[in-house]
Amino acid sequence: MGRPFETSIPPWGGRPYLVSRFRSTTLTNRILGIFLFILTLLHGQHLFFFYRSELGAKYSPTEFARPDRAIRETEASHLEFVDTLLAHRNQWQVLGSGWEGKTYTFNSSVIKTFVPGQSPFRNCVSGDPNMRWPAEIPASVEVGGIWSAEADAKEKYPSGFLPVQAYFMATSLPRRAPEWHLVTPLVAGGNLPSLAKRLRQQSSSNSFSQLDLTYRATFHKLLRTMETLHRKGFCHDDIKPSNIFVESDTQWILGDLGNVRQLSHPYHSSHLWIEDNKQLADCRANDVIRVLKSYLQFLRTASNNTEQLDLALVHGTGSLGRLFWWTLANASTMSAAELKLRSDIERPSQFTERPEAIVHSYIGRRMALSKMVDELLKTKFVERRARWAALTGILGVPVKEC
Repeated sequence: MGRPFETSIPPWGGRPYLVSRFRSTTLTNRILGIFLFILTLLHGQHLFFFYRSELGAKYSPTEFARPDRAIRETEASHLEFVDTLLAHRNQWQVLGSGWEGKTYTFNSSVIKTFVPGQSPFRNCVSGDPNMRWPAEIPASVEVGGIWSAEADAKEKYPSGFLPVQAYFMATSLPRRAPEWHLVTPLVAGGNLPSLAKRLRQQSSSNSFSQLDLTYRATFHKLLRTMETLHRKGFCHDDIKPSNIFVESDTQWILGDLGNVRQLSHPYHSSHLWIEDNKQLADCRANDVIRVLKSYLQFLRTASNNTEQLDLALVHGTGSLGRLFWWTLANASTMSAAELKLRSDIERPSQFTERPEAIVHSYIGRRMALSKMVDELLKTKFVERRARWAALTGILGVPVKEC
């Protein structure tokens, strides 16, 4: 019949053993939890100091060839124009608002305001240790020059950049701190995305090859503008379709010079630039790649056969596909002049239409193809992780003292 139940229990008892084992496991988990907590704190501390340094590199000042004092001497030449603008402030029309401030239009001018905040003023004003100004102002004066009616009557925007009509500090509302204002001519054609939208609305038969035939020469002029900037010792650092303005079908203008930096700027060798945002160490080559990507984005948006352009880009076929992949293969040493020369070789031509590629493609395939090309042509910068790790929401963005 077997032993009675009571005597089947081991003499040393089971429950104390289980309790002891549970306590041992709990202690191990606590020690492991404390270890992981300390490790997380140390890693967070490392990321904090690392990204504070990285952001400090990004927002360090741009060194301009012309001294700030020489740039500021131009202020006196447009005092009357500034008085006219301020007297008609109630007639300014809001054009948009963004990271740095608001943009207005008045008559034939665009007035951009700069509010210090998430994007700090990188450059100090010489002669005044307590004053900073946005780098876009000295950059625009250095590269685009000062606007004059006489020069405008001869040739609009000969430099390929927007000239400066005025810049000044003024308050927008009573009891509010003065804000920097930058005034440039209004480019009636808008930017590349708005041109692409108009072209697509005007005609349902715009193929990317036809558009390329029309605009390739204009793209070449843009490359020459880029070459001029690089010869001056600067990089644009933020070329994208929305920063390319349309004066006419044969002239596009480079705008938004707030990220212009000298070639040797520390940001160009930072982890934030090279690893986090996948940019090229040579900022000149990086500018050139971004110009080409912006042009291809424009063609994709404006054409009615986007999928065929996507296929050409992915498979490296046609003049644009070959040009794109040849450029990427030589990206690290690419120059504006070299891309212009290669583009002349890969001349635009009427692409052989293949409507069956669209008829027999599944929706999922189209979406995957489109997403792939979106990634190839991406021009977006990301620094959210860096700002989060550096606690910029609490401590602000690190900038060097004047």
